[in-house]
Amino acid sequence: MSQENIEVMRAVMSAFAREDLPAFLPLTDPDIRDLGDQVLVLGTLRLNGRESGVQMENPLAMVARFREGPITHLKDYADRGQALEAAGLSE
Repeated sequence: MSQENIEVMRAVMSAFAREDLPAFLPLTDPDIRDLGDQVLVLGTLRLNGRESGVQMENPLAMVARFREGPITHLKDYADRGQALEAAGLSE
């Protein structure tokens, strides 16, 4: 089931990418960790402004919880430490 959770998380992130954020996954280079009924996603989101060309980098830190297949909770955290703590881990 845990590999299935990772695939679901990849599909969710891919769907997020279709909301006008082309190539979202390759730009984030996420570290996706299988934690049983949770998946932890850590990385850096790199974006270019469509009209301005301004480049931005933001930390990416998310925890997804699963119950029998679907995601039941998805939270984006302000920083890596908060996401690790929410997932029951430390740096």
